[in-house]
Amino acid sequence: MTKLIDYYNGLNPILEDRERKRLLKKYNKWIREQPSIIDGNPITSTPHHVRTVTNSGERIKPHDLWQVPLTIMQHIHAENEKHAEYKKLFLEKLPALHERFIEETSFKFA
Repeated sequence: MTKLIDYYNGLNPILEDRERKRLLKKYNKWIREQPSIIDGNPITSTPHHVRTVTNSGERIKPHDLWQVPLTIMQHIHAENEKHAEYKKLFLEKLPALHERFIEETSFKFA
């Protein structure tokens, strides 16, 4: 999907757990400081996890690299009836969001 997700998924969950945690911690901190991915509003809530058929299951959230920043009202709509409308937009913008993360944080791939 994106360079960042491919990197994370390629890490061994047992042998490279420390690197996986380092990446998620850094991304979580960064994503909470970002404006809404929909309208650029700087007031964001907790990030929204974008669910797809391949990254989650019933009652199972995808890992945190699938998060996008939203305002509180956008988050409520995404969780409820308008999720399908937002999902396409989120998936289109996620690669650019990840590229910005890599650039702004100078993330180093181990």
